[in-house]
Amino acid sequence: MSLPETYPQLLRRRARENPGAIYLERVEGGQITYGDFYQQSLVWADALERVGVAANEQLAAMVPPGIDAALLFAGCGWRRARFTALNTAYRGDMLRHTLATAQPGVMVIASRYLPQLEGLDLADIGLHALVVLDEDQPALRPGLAILGRGQFLAGAVARELDPPRPWDVASVIYTSGTTGPSKGVLVYWAQLHATAADATCDELTTADCWFAPLPMFHVSGQSSLYKSALAGCRMVVREVLSITDFFADIARFKVTGTVLLESMIGMITKQVEQGLVKPPSLRYLVLVPVPPGIDAFKALLGVRISTMYNMTEISGPLSSNGFNVDDSLARSCGRLRQGYQARVVDEYDYPLGPGQVGELVLRADSPWVMTGGYLNNPAATVAAWRNGWFHTGDLFRYDEAGRYYFVDRLKDSVRRRGENISSAEVENDINAHPAVAQCAVVAARNDQGDEEVKAFIVPRQGANPDPAEIIQFLRARLPHFMVPRYLEFIADLPRTPSQKIQKHLLRELGNSEKTWDRERAGIVIKREAP
Repeated sequence: MSLPETYPQLLRRRARENPGAIYLERVEGGQITYGDFYQQSLVWADALERVGVAANEQLAAMVPPGIDAALLFAGCGWRRARFTALNTAYRGDMLRHTLATAQPGVMVIASRYLPQLEGLDLADIGLHALVVLDEDQPALRPGLAILGRGQFLAGAVARELDPPRPWDVASVIYTSGTTGPSKGVLVYWAQLHATAADATCDELTTADCWFAPLPMFHVSGQSSLYKSALAGCRMVVREVLSITDFFADIARFKVTGTVLLESMIGMITKQVEQGLVKPPSLRYLVLVPVPPGIDAFKALLGVRISTMYNMTEISGPLSSNGFNVDDSLARSCGRLRQGYQARVVDEYDYPLGPGQVGELVLRADSPWVMTGGYLNNPAATVAAWRNGWFHTGDLFRYDEAGRYYFVDRLKDSVRRRGENISSAEVENDINAHPAVAQCAVVAARNDQGDEEVKAFIVPRQGANPDPAEIIQFLRARLPHFMVPRYLEFIADLPRTPSQKIQKHLLRELGNSEKTWDRERAGIVIKREAP
């Protein structure tokens, strides 16, 4: 059995095979070839060594998508360090928690995020060096070595290095907690390879161009770099996805394939119906999940569609096995990929039959293609791998043909516009408001059927909280995507005899005339700059 090729190994091979081929292009400007990217990744690896980044150590990063972010990822790989990209919207207690659990010695950051570090004792967290990528003379901080871009790269050279092994940890990706704070998922190089090297990758060639406006703190951003390099094709990166400029970006860069979330379909369909012409280069779409009526959408755009089921801890074990999705697969995540095993089980892990709803559990035939657990969190690791199977926390059913269908989440989280949001983390900040006695955060559907964050709030005795004021309070504490859209004040929260909040009853309430909607109140919170 041959070992999977790690990303740095792959970069070296591509650089030798076709050094002049363009690897990455930025919508905002700039491009780099496979040959130059490989050489620069070695330079960045040397620079990381000079600032004290060691093998098996977490390197914290808060950087926007782009060539620098990709070089930092590859440089970490050559050092066998763990690329720990933090959500660039994190601030306050959430940022403090992720840094405290990651315990990085070095952090690389863009200057736009420096204000989010204010109030954090970085030395106490264990940080000894901070690299500001887009400044030459950053302001000094007591007890911390601060380097600008020039200082960081000065004297660094491209030295041939041994690549990481498939069983080395490539990155630590923080995924939102469900009953507690976010957890750092240990992602192996073999796992990223398995995620990228699905049947869709088999159809891409060196003539293709993959559009990936995806952040590096998500597994989708990292695996897209891998997928493009596996195909030897060009990849276009964008700091923030713009639906308004979506077709213009595709036409400008002659994009052939990309990934879309379900919530984007309606907006793109509307643009076509209003007369905007789809660029002829676009042929492939990966769509997660697949809604009903997908045949009409395919005909409208003249594309082929693929789908898959994935989460940070796994590697796309369910898929449509290529760009062959049609209406028969609507709402399905596809079938089991070769090399994986799946069960739908009851609460005691006993298998259920076709049509029955239970938790999806998974395992793989090959080593290192699924997470080994959570950074510095053995209890969560043991719970996730109960009885030798990884427990996804998602409710599924499957049919006689072996198609798997997502039903709901066992985990107490909300998925809003591609972001997994921990209800516990939102609740912690709402409960910090002086007029709030307690609260419960759940998912609520908007008029388009997408999930939004809703908070049921029990006011403190004698308090009469203003919903708009609570939102302003939360805007200073939470990333933009976690600020609730809906608030509803309630006398008490429904509980079980053991005093656990019955969130399923709150979800069933949905929205009503009692629900306050901040967007209808004119409070629209825009995406923060990456």
